[in-house]
Amino acid sequence: MNCSLEKPYRTTFGNSTSANQAAAGECVPILTFFLLAHGLLMFFSFIGFVLGIVSFQFDHFKLAHGAIGLIVMLLGISQPFNVLARPRLPSEGEKTPFKRRILELFHHNIRRVAVALALINISLGVFLALAVWALWFVFLIVVILVFVFFELLKIQVVHEKMAAILPLKTKEYPVSNEQKMENVAKADDSQQGET
Repeated sequence: MNCSLEKPYRTTFGNSTSANQAAAGECVPILTFFLLAHGLLMFFSFIGFVLGIVSFQFDHFKLAHGAIGLIVMLLGISQPFNVLARPRLPSEGEKTPFKRRILELFHHNIRRVAVALALINISLGVFLALAVWALWFVFLIVVILVFVFFELLKIQVVHEKMAAILPLKTKEYPVSNEQKMENVAKADDSQQGET
């Protein structure tokens, strides 16, 4: 069974399929895994938030490191609650409502702000621990290298070359409905030939 998380289409509760999987008749229970994984992550982030406040003296929040850490944790914990205000998912061919686009923009940008503030807070925490400047430069270089690596993976040519080295799923560009139907017909023909 092919497991993919690309553009999930909801079928029944606990099951979600991509367009390719639906065309091939496959059904992957990723919603259950998603809820389990994110539920555990939300639980541990809440516990970390409580322990972070309880374990430090209140004057710790007078420093930039403590204040930014508190903001990052609040931004992270607030992300799952966006689903309560999110409008319905538009059906295929229907235009995405303006309210949903605004909420998605808000959700993605809050995440980006939280990650940027977290990176700043890590470097402030390193200096708070009285570490040497060399450690901060090593941290900065690692962050830049990881960022550049993943940005390069977005480029199609680099992605295809890296797929030969790493176990990356290659993408087909572009995939039209006609191509999907041809793939389904080929799969049906091959299954009929086997029986």
